[in-house]
Amino acid sequence: MKKNIVLIFGSFIVVLLIVVFLINFKTNQSKHFLQYGGFERKKINIAELTLIQNVNLFNGNYKILGYYNKQIYLQSFTTNTIYRFSESRPAIENSTIYINEIFKTPISVSSISIDARNGIIYIFSEAAHTIYTYDIASHATNEIKTNFLFNRGWKLNDVDFIFETESKQNINKDFVFTFLKYKKDLNQNIIYQKVDTSNLFLIDMVDDGILNISGNSKLVYTCFYKNSIFVLDSNLKVSLKGKLIDTISNGPIVTFIGTNGTGRLQYASPVRMSNPNAQVLNNKLFNHSLVAANNDGDFKGNIVLDVYNISNVLNYDGSYYIPKLDGDNLNDFFILENKIFLVYSKNLFIYESKYNF
Repeated sequence: MKKNIVLIFGSFIVVLLIVVFLINFKTNQSKHFLQYGGFERKKINIAELTLIQNVNLFNGNYKILGYYNKQIYLQSFTTNTIYRFSESRPAIENSTIYINEIFKTPISVSSISIDARNGIIYIFSEAAHTIYTYDIASHATNEIKTNFLFNRGWKLNDVDFIFETESKQNINKDFVFTFLKYKKDLNQNIIYQKVDTSNLFLIDMVDDGILNISGNSKLVYTCFYKNSIFVLDSNLKVSLKGKLIDTISNGPIVTFIGTNGTGRLQYASPVRMSNPNAQVLNNKLFNHSLVAANNDGDFKGNIVLDVYNISNVLNYDGSYYIPKLDGDNLNDFFILENKIFLVYSKNLFIYESKYNF
């Protein structure tokens, strides 16, 4: 009799655990964010975080490109323009950079990077196989051609560029990206794919994501759809590989649409980002996470920035909770010493803390 009671009780516990697992799995598919990832966060208190600016923007989709000469630079995907705002109070919008007008041709922009040391904007166009350059001070423009296809590009230092290209391998499993490093041909205004094999370095990255360049010596790649992180040196050699604290470890399934090797890669089902934005500052990674932890009480009402030390090993330091604007999604963020810039579809908010982040 006791044996039967034990078996019944054991069966009940097993069924209960399965039900709890299914409930948690289902809540993990929330329309607004990914919930209950099976981990916990530790909160970092922000010392007297004060809203010092609220700048109205045209309704659109924005990315913060960076900071140069006491101005914050915003890219508008909607209007193909770059906006500049000074740090004065109230913030003053300086001359807008209309990309198509400056280069006198419609440009399909893949990515933009700012060389904050030399004051040059690099506009990468996949469709035109071209890098367009704009000198902020002199307004001089230039074009650098490539003889290869790329998805996005970044300026690493005075002579090196980094390009992201799609690999033809494993197309039925994941997006696999190859990062290539090139030196500009100083004699010609063109970047060749294989002029010198010593200038070409390869690294495969699974899943699409964000590449942050810290100085010109450390590159940090975080994935949009899962918790993988890679730290590379300036030669694109992986020096650190790890996982973020959330438990979203599998990327979305990708299928190939086409025949005879000609076509495109497409996600097999709708996907939502886990890590839409990130920034590297002073050997720290600030990662905007959309994955709620078990102990997140008011996740919907806050923007959560998880902080990691990436100096030698990957260590989670804690998380900042910043009040979120109701009814709008955060486009991007940027941290500068004790300030944090938050850009939404209609507003740029500038917060100031008592201490540096």
